[in-house]
Amino acid sequence: MRAAGFVLAGGLSSRMGRDKALLRHWGVPLVVRAAAAVADAAGSVTILGDPGTYGRFGWPALADTVPGLGPMGALLTALENTRAEWNVLVACDMPDLSRELLRELLAKTARTRGRCVAPVTEDGFEPLCAVYRRTALPEVRAAIAAGHLAMRDLLPLLDVVPVRGLDPACFRNLNTPVEWNGYSHRR
Repeated sequence: MRAAGFVLAGGLSSRMGRDKALLRHWGVPLVVRAAAAVADAAGSVTILGDPGTYGRFGWPALADTVPGLGPMGALLTALENTRAEWNVLVACDMPDLSRELLRELLAKTARTRGRCVAPVTEDGFEPLCAVYRRTALPEVRAAIAAGHLAMRDLLPLLDVVPVRGLDPACFRNLNTPVEWNGYSHRR
């Protein structure tokens, strides 16, 4: 298997005050929108989060191997449970993410020696909409063992292939009720 997809849905949503993966946009939960885009681009999708909550959407769901590590724990879970060489990892709270953008990222994996393909925004790499090679697992484990849980700190260790020129709106994530209300009411 060349590619697999994973959607992060198991976060605490502490700033939102409720499970943002289940927020509905145009009647569809954000996690379902993200999972459909990932499945279409990668050929499969697994939701990383509580199977009791997210398993009802028709795709496999996995709880984090090591709870409480945030996105780094989700990446660990994905890479420990994949057979694919390349693994799309996206956060569920990017409602403007498209399957076309994900296909573009996957296309960049064809001839690279790097272990991550990630968009570059004005803030740097976007680690929660990236494609990770399974061989990045040792660096993920080492970062966790050292207590380095920031995804942006991991990327320089993975020979990242930068993808520039993508629409920054695709990576807008919604973390607070104000952001959600501003987004959901403008569409």
